[in-house]
Amino acid sequence: MKKGVLFSFFVLSVEATTVLASSQEDLQRQILPLLEQQLPRAAVGIAVADAKTGHIIYEHNAFQAFNPASCAKLFSTSAALYALGPEYRFKTEVIYDKTKLLNGTLTGDSYIKFSGDPTLSVNKLKKLVEQLRQSGVKHITGHLKIDNTTFEAPWYAPGWGQDDLSWYFAAPITSIILNQNTVGVNITPNPTLNKPASLSLAEGPLKPFFHLDYNVNTVTYDQAMNACDIRVDNNAARDITIKGCWPSENRSKLLNVAVKDPDALTMMLLSKLLKEENIQLDGDVAIGPAPEKMKPIFTLESLPLQTLVTTILKDSNNVYAESITKTLGHHVYHHGTFLDGSRAIKSILKAKMDIDFSHAVLVDGSGLSHYDLVTPRQIVRLLHVMANDSKLATIFTKALPESATDGTLKVRMQSPDLAHHIHAKTGSFKGVSTLSGYMTTKNNHPIIFSILINHVVGDLDAPRALQSQIAAVLYQL
Repeated sequence: MKKGVLFSFFVLSVEATTVLASSQEDLQRQILPLLEQQLPRAAVGIAVADAKTGHIIYEHNAFQAFNPASCAKLFSTSAALYALGPEYRFKTEVIYDKTKLLNGTLTGDSYIKFSGDPTLSVNKLKKLVEQLRQSGVKHITGHLKIDNTTFEAPWYAPGWGQDDLSWYFAAPITSIILNQNTVGVNITPNPTLNKPASLSLAEGPLKPFFHLDYNVNTVTYDQAMNACDIRVDNNAARDITIKGCWPSENRSKLLNVAVKDPDALTMMLLSKLLKEENIQLDGDVAIGPAPEKMKPIFTLESLPLQTLVTTILKDSNNVYAESITKTLGHHVYHHGTFLDGSRAIKSILKAKMDIDFSHAVLVDGSGLSHYDLVTPRQIVRLLHVMANDSKLATIFTKALPESATDGTLKVRMQSPDLAHHIHAKTGSFKGVSTLSGYMTTKNNHPIIFSILINHVVGDLDAPRALQSQIAAVLYQL
């Protein structure tokens, strides 16, 4: 089937199709042996439904709660599309009293209000300061205040692993997100085993603000995986310490390390940018809320939400997902926290999809939390509603990775039966592998599936292979 044909099943007014080719017993006869042979000690939950009618075709432990890993992003993105709308944009605003600007001198304070825009970069912030100069401001007699009140602490969701917090995928979710609150470190293994690897801060505007110390040994791949790992310690003072081992087989790589104090970094960066634009600041760059009634002079907007959703689902971007989650908390409950963000997701989806979360746990929007628990049935219900929403179906389904084509499925499910026939969200961390989405079968039936696998010992090759085997069975429907 040609790429893109899948989406027509969800948006065109066609006669509903119901999969009749195999019964629950037929699928049980084919799938159960796969579970027993491939992962007998793992916990596996499966639900399969007709995409048009929502009729359940097959299920196995479908009402049991599993950690969904990044399949949790299906909940946060669908809730955001409903509550914020596909055209929603994050805004970063420059605010000052225009009546107090005379002959290039601004009497009093100026403000930059940040809204948690996950797409904001150092280069974009530089353009904001350039616009400040172009608007006629050459001298500020007061302070430049950073309004960081949109999102509230904590910056990390409950259940995030302590050993994850130094890496890019668990960067702090603050009102100020610059370069996704990460800084790059280059690492190159030594050609000789048991010799030091080479590390350096990546070139770019953030390099001058960080200090790197390291002691990393070059070892075999087996040693790196089983006997000696790499450890990162970074602090609010912008000291990055990296120790441990790196496999000799690896090529040079860019490691993205989390920035621990984005507010302090932004204050220093803004001081530097003001000087580069020859804007004299008599006061300080400081933290402080902007006056509520003062209108912005100019605004920097992100790309629309429907574009950001594609980044979240195809690339499984945690920072984008959590920024949207805190935004939902601010939008619905007026508090940009993980608690109110997850509350908002559940209340929105309860109203729109009638999903009962009383026996589920969602504490974040990315699925990084080890506390998250949902059922295959809940995911299938979500996917069914989204597939049949005339306004959102195409946006949502196109944002999902396509098998053997892009995103986190680019190198998976490459057999002729599965390539291009699946659009699904992947999820993985230690002991967990999940896959949930849409498939067009060989008989052109659109179906929905969710395969959640927990308690995996070892790497995730086996559960991913099992998911492909189950998908191959479903393709025959």
